Amino acid sequence: MNHRWRCALCLLAGLWIGPAAAQTAPDWPAIGRVTWGAVDAPSACTGTLIAPDLVMTAAHCVTTRDTGAPAAVGRIHFTAGWRDGAYSIHRTNAAITLPDAFAGPAHAGTATDLALIHLDAAVSPGQAIPLPLIALDRAIPPFTLIGYRRETPARLHRQDNCALLGGAPGLIVLSCPVVTGNSGAPVLAPMSDGWGVVAVISARAGGASVAVRPDQAFSSQP
Repeated sequence: MNHRWRCALCLLAGLWIGPAAAQTAPDWPAIGRVTWGAVDAPSACTGTLIAPDLVMTAAHCVTTRDTGAPAAVGRIHFTAGWRDGAYSIHRTNAAITLPDAFAGPAHAGTATDLALIHLDAAVSPGQAIPLPLIALDRAIPPFTLIGYRRETPARLHRQDNCALLGGAPGLIVLSCPVVTGNSGAPVLAPMSDGWGVVAVISARAGGASVAVRPDQAFSSQP
């Protein structure tokens, strides 16, 4: 594993908790749309920039339905900085990393439904500041959920006061409902200087939602 990937996985193992720049809605330039094949593809997920060249999302958004194979290079599009129907950031995937325990195909609502999109070029600090990861035991609920929806593909939607209802190994259950397009969206916790990513939305569970904990999904990888 090269140095670039090793550093990325150190982030996910909870070994790095960095500062978060203050970002306010409706901008949130680090949170973007994840689409397969084209920027305007009708099916979309949400993804979060966690390093200048690294986006976190749900595995079922970037793997094939039949085998769970990662999308080919250049097939996944990440667009962010949406304003007035236009985006200011556009990158494609140079590679995709999945948890070691991922066996494919991806199943929403499971602890391995998580992926890292390695971008073909880094996003500059002037465009977006990555959001840091924060371990669940260092986060204080309620949480905030921010993501895109299919019916309003160029506008972020924010839900506050998402209560922590429970969980299972590698997963948490939140009181906030989710809709199509929210898969891969970040579950955010306030920090002293901004926001941190606690988990990633994977599935709906009735009127609640299930999210994957990145600190556990990648904890066994070097």
